[in-house]
Amino acid sequence: MSEYAAVPAWPVILIELGPNDTVEIGGVPVPVDPGRNPRDVALAVAAETAGVLGRAVRVQAVEPDGTTFPLIVDSEGNVVQAGDPTPVKPARRGLGLRRGRTGAAAGPNHPRAGAASAPGIRPTPPRAPEHEPPAFPGLSGGAEPLRSPVDPPPAPTPAVFTPPPAPVGDADASPVPPTKDAEDAWPYEGVRRDVVESSYMPTPTPEQQRALGVIARALDQGEPDRALIVAKTMARAASASGDIGAAVATRELYAYLALLADRADLAARLYDEAVALFDPGLVDPSGWRDRLAENARWCRSRAALDRVTRA
Repeated sequence: MSEYAAVPAWPVILIELGPNDTVEIGGVPVPVDPGRNPRDVALAVAAETAGVLGRAVRVQAVEPDGTTFPLIVDSEGNVVQAGDPTPVKPARRGLGLRRGRTGAAAGPNHPRAGAASAPGIRPTPPRAPEHEPPAFPGLSGGAEPLRSPVDPPPAPTPAVFTPPPAPVGDADASPVPPTKDAEDAWPYEGVRRDVVESSYMPTPTPEQQRALGVIARALDQGEPDRALIVAKTMARAASASGDIGAAVATRELYAYLALLADRADLAARLYDEAVALFDPGLVDPSGWRDRLAENARWCRSRAALDRVTRA
C-alpha cells in the first residue's frame, strides 16, 4: 500500500459524507445501520470494489465540511492517504462593490464537482414500481413492485436471461419470462446460435464474474444500492476496455439495477446509451438493439407515469 503511485488512476470512487451520518458513493445513497460509522461503511464498499477488480482503488473522500481526502483502499480494507487533503476554497471577496445582478439574472447554483452537495440540491430519485428481467443470469430483484392507481404503460420486451420471480398482481405490466434455453447464457449468448462469432456476444472476464457474484449477494441481502454501485463500476470498466459487447451488456445490467433502486429516469438514459453503442453494420439482427430501445421507451413512460401519480 505504500506504493500508491502504482495504483491506476481509474476508477476513482467518490465518497461523500453528509450531516447526520449519511453517506453517498458515486451519487448513490448507501444505508448506514444504527451504531455503525458511516466512514467504515463507505470504506467497506470501496474495499469490496477493490476485491472485484483484484487490486487497490483510488478514493476521493469528501467530509461534511467539503474537505476532500485522496485515499487508496485495497481489498483487505487497508487505507492510506494518497496526498494532501484539499480544503474548501473560501468564497472570493471583492473590494466592497457589488454588481447589481438580480435573482433572475443570476446563473444556476451548481454544486462544485467533488464537493458535498448543499441540502436540497440533489433531487429525489423517481420511484419505479415496475421491474424488467435482469440482464444477467441468477440475479433476483428482491423487491415487490408497487401497484399504480393508473394503468401502466406497455411492458418492455423480455430479456433472454432468467428473470426474477414474476411479480404477483400486475401480470399485464410485467415482462414475459424468457425461455429456459437461455437460463445460463451471459449476455445474449443464447439468442442466435448461428451468430455466436459476432464480436457483440461477450464472455465475462474473471473480474466481471466476481462482480456478478457481488451483485447477486447484494440483491439477495436486499441492498440494491450497493449492487448499483458495483454495476456502475462494471459499466465504466467495460467502456474503457473497448469491448462493445461487454459495454452494452453491463449498461443493460446497470439499467435494470437502476429500476430496482427506483431510478427509472437513470434506467432510460442507460438503455439509450447502450443502443447508441451499436454499429448497425455489425449488430446481429436478432433484436437485442430493438429490445433495448423499447426498454428505454418503457422506462421513460414509467418515470412519467410515476410523476403524474405523485402530483
